[in-house]
Amino acid sequence: MGDFSYKALDAIGAVVSGEIAAQSREEALAKIRAKGLVPFKAAPSRRSGISSVARGAGPARLARKSAAHFYRQLAVLLGADLRIDQALAIVERLISRKRESSIIGQMRAKVREGRSLSLSMQDFSTSFRPIEISLFRNGELRGDIAGAAATAADLLERSMAVRARLISAMIYPAILSFAALGALLVVTLVLAPTVLPMYERSGQDPPAAFAALISFSRLLKDWWWALGLSAAMFALWAVRAVREAKTRTMVDGLLLRVPILGEAIANNEAARMTRTLAALLNAGAPLPGALEEAAGVLSNSVFQAHFRASRERVRKGESLSDAIAGLQRFPSPVYDFIVIGETTGRLSEMLAHAADYAESSATRSIDRAMTALSPLLTLLMGFLVGSLIAIVLSAILGANELLLG
Repeated sequence: MGDFSYKALDAIGAVVSGEIAAQSREEALAKIRAKGLVPFKAAPSRRSGISSVARGAGPARLARKSAAHFYRQLAVLLGADLRIDQALAIVERLISRKRESSIIGQMRAKVREGRSLSLSMQDFSTSFRPIEISLFRNGELRGDIAGAAATAADLLERSMAVRARLISAMIYPAILSFAALGALLVVTLVLAPTVLPMYERSGQDPPAAFAALISFSRLLKDWWWALGLSAAMFALWAVRAVREAKTRTMVDGLLLRVPILGEAIANNEAARMTRTLAALLNAGAPLPGALEEAAGVLSNSVFQAHFRASRERVRKGESLSDAIAGLQRFPSPVYDFIVIGETTGRLSEMLAHAADYAESSATRSIDRAMTALSPLLTLLMGFLVGSLIAIVLSAILGANELLLG
């Protein structure tokens, strides 16, 4: 028997967490529900020693794009008044990848056994995020699973669109960087060494800058393996360091202070938080529990910690605007939308408007950053490559003078 760590909602919508002993995940979920809680996350604790096979986490998982298609197709089919098991059977046939279709098939079998769709999704936590499971759970309580599926699809598609935009924006700088790196290596490892024999035959010392370039070339040729190993070890250390809470908080705080980039991060985090919060409130989730779920989708630890702390303040009776007040770098227009929503009693609607504003602001910030980065990167790489070529050409001219003299 192993220990399972869990998170669940209590009767008033507050998030509670703990550990429970059980033979399997299904037994753990049953015990949690017996306590009057609604679990939305349950996984073997690290100290329990339960293998990935025992906890049902096999290699099969739905890719994010496939999950978005699944939600959208499910929303359409359920909107056509099909039963859940019928809709799942159709979606299962539409998915071409066998591993992904097997997940839908297993979920359909669980639904036919009498389990709810949200509980069936919990058994595949690597494919479905807690926020998406929570949307389906609230949709089941309200009798609107089709609406929950459509909302989950909207959230995931928006997240994927932002990610795709970031990747597209980085393609040109990445290509430019690799091209410049290739040019630097050619000049350093191929062109520069061909000039050195001219000075060796003349018995004269090469210019200081060219001598330094030759030393660097020899270092790369003779110790490339040590340099590569050192770089890999440093990268591994950096990744492990960033995973530590204190280091990650420090790095995330510094990123928020970077001009343009910090603004883009803040707007993107605000958009994700308000969009998720609006979806959960529309699905009938209580505000404290919705805040915990919304904090879970954030990637910046500074924002995440603040919103999790604000949940406790909301539970004690404070308004959302008062609870999140004081968060530095949080976009003030988004905060104004929240205040307006609370004043007019249309919080979820204003949160959706705030998300639209924050997303457009994040897009503008990304465009500004890329507009500034591309020419700066071009100038920097041009300067580096040009400097090396100038050093080599100067050495060639000097060698010719020695030979002619």
